[in-house]
Amino acid sequence: MKIIKWVGLIILTLGITFIFYVLNRDLPDENQQFLQDREWSFKREIKLQYRMRNEKIDTFSFFNCNDSMFLSLSDRLASNKQLVLFVPEEFCEECVTREYDNLRKLPADLQPYIMVVSAFSSIRNVKMWIQSKKIIYPVYNSKQLYQFELLNKSKQVALFVLDSTLLPQHLFLPSTLMPEMTLEYYDFIKSLFPNKDEKEFPTQKNTKVEANDYKKFLGDVTLNQTVTTTFELKNIGDCPLVIHKVNTACGCTVVQWDQHPVEKDKVASVTVKFTGQQAGFFAKKIFVFCNVEKNPIQLLISGKVK
Repeated sequence: MKIIKWVGLIILTLGITFIFYVLNRDLPDENQQFLQDREWSFKREIKLQYRMRNEKIDTFSFFNCNDSMFLSLSDRLASNKQLVLFVPEEFCEECVTREYDNLRKLPADLQPYIMVVSAFSSIRNVKMWIQSKKIIYPVYNSKQLYQFELLNKSKQVALFVLDSTLLPQHLFLPSTLMPEMTLEYYDFIKSLFPNKDEKEFPTQKNTKVEANDYKKFLGDVTLNQTVTTTFELKNIGDCPLVIHKVNTACGCTVVQWDQHPVEKDKVASVTVKFTGQQAGFFAKKIFVFCNVEKNPIQLLISGKVK
């Protein structure tokens, strides 16, 4: 009897201990899960970047679904580069709607350079989707987009730029986890396309530039504090360096730059003022348009607003 009593007490003690452990164990940290999701998104995007960057798109596999201006995708790309919204066959309705609305909000000058690429197995389904959603952009469909196999399988909407080289460029996977990056992407896209409100850049010979630093860490910034840093671009080519314009990713970043031609071995300054308007880490890109081969030059400031 004593043995049974002791065994019962041991089982009861273990049961209470187990219940106490379950009730008091650490619950998953939401912030940690958020960071893990973001890391997964970045890894997936990098994987797709490497897979797509050297693979030309076969324009013969595309079917013109509603492009009334051009007969084929080749003709459209020959006229100008295009910002492409990729829609997989089994897509997230909310995701496509969100990005379509974002495209509609872009400047009027950019609207003619936007198109949709779909990967539906049936042309009939594409046309039904276009009609039901009243899609205003040209739509081209292809069943043989092996470059987008992962996107199709994961039902992932994507954005990229396509030109006559037929190489997808500036691939971006929109995500609700990174809304600030989505805004920065669209700001960057605006800088790639012509703007009728701005004078066209004069034709000039390219030069070469060397920067003292392309990235600057500003450290801790107090909320609503404005900090200033300066990038120096040295002209190491044979022609004068001319900075035509400088674009920033958002209104919290203001820039000033030398607007006169900079001779060989001289330095052009790009001064950046950042105001911390929201607590948290930040990374802001600055696009310097000038007469160099790899245009625009991309600069970056980063830090943390406390």
